[in-house]
Amino acid sequence: MRVQEKLMTAEVLWELPQKEGVRYELAEGVLIEIAGGTGGLPAILEARIARHLANFVEENGLGYVTGASDSYILTRDPDIVRIPNAAFVAKARMPKPIPEKFLSLAPDLAVEIVSPNDSALEMRQKVREYLKHGVRLVWVIYPDLQTVDTYTAHGTQTLSDDAVLEGGDVLPAFRLPLRVLFADLAA
Repeated sequence: MRVQEKLMTAEVLWELPQKEGVRYELAEGVLIEIAGGTGGLPAILEARIARHLANFVEENGLGYVTGASDSYILTRDPDIVRIPNAAFVAKARMPKPIPEKFLSLAPDLAVEIVSPNDSALEMRQKVREYLKHGVRLVWVIYPDLQTVDTYTAHGTQTLSDDAVLEGGDVLPAFRLPLRVLFADLAA
C-alpha cells in the first residue's frame, strides 16, 4: 500500500520510527507499507528456505544469508529499498566491515514468499526491480500452490511437484527438492 507520494531517501527511511507489525520499503522513492510478519504458512516457509540456504552457504564458505529483517538499497535517486524474505550475498561482494544499516547493494539471490497481502502486480514489480538492478536469481515461492517461480536474466521457470529448486550459477550445487521445502504443509 502506498502511503505517500513525496520521494524519500533510504537515509530518511532508516530514521523512521519503528511501528510494531509494520515494515517499509521504497519503490522509486515512494514509501510502501508492508504488513508485519508474514504469519502462518509463509512464515514457516521463510524460516525453512533461510535455514536451507544458510546451511549450504556456511558449509561451503560462500557468503551470507539474510532474512526478512534486512533491507537492500537496489538503486539511488530515486531510491529503491527492498526487503526480501531471504537473500544471499557472495562473500566477495559483501562490504567490510558489514554495515549496521541497509546494505547498499543488490543481493545475488532474492527470495520472495507470496502472502495473502501480496498482489501479482506488486510481485512482478519487485522481480523486475531485482533483475534490473543486479540480482542474478529470484525465487518467488507460492505457499498455497506449493510452487516456485525462478527468474534470471535469461528467463522464467515454474517448478512444482517433484521438481528440485537449484542455485544455478549463483549457488552451484545447491539443490532443494520441493517435496522437502513443502513437507507436511499440505492444505
